[in-house]
Amino acid sequence: MNLRNGLAIAIPTLSRADLLHANWASFFRLLGPDDQVVVLDVPLLTPAHRDLLSLDAVVVVDCPLDIAVERLVGQRGFSRGDAEARMAAQVTREERCRGADFVIDNAADRAHLEAEVERVWDALASFPRSTT
Repeated sequence: MNLRNGLAIAIPTLSRADLLHANWASFFRLLGPDDQVVVLDVPLLTPAHRDLLSLDAVVVVDCPLDIAVERLVGQRGFSRGDAEARMAAQVTREERCRGADFVIDNAADRAHLEAEVERVWDALASFPRSTT
C-alpha cells in the first residue's frame, strides 16, 4: 500500500475528556467500508491508552533527545531550558519505543522521514486488525 494512493485517513481532534469518554464503537461504525486506517495523534501515549482506545497498532516517531531539544529551540521558539524541561517531563524514549509496534526514525532529513513513513505505512497494510 502506498501512502500516495489517495487512501483517506481520518484524524479526529480529541481532547483528554474525549479520549476518556468516547464511545469508540460508535465512532468506528461511522467509518466507511473503504476506510482502512484511523490515525490518532495522542501526545504522551501510555499503555493504558492502547486498551482504552482498542488500538490495533501503535506507531512512535522517535529521535534522540538532543535532536528533539534542538528542534524545539530552532523550529518552535522554545528556550533551551524550556525545551529540556519539556523533554524531562515526558516518558523516556525507551518507554515510548517499548510500547510501539512500529518506530519511525525521525533523526535525519525529510527524505529519510518520508521513507520511514512509507515503510511503516506498507507494514500497516498487512498488520492484523480487530473486528470491533
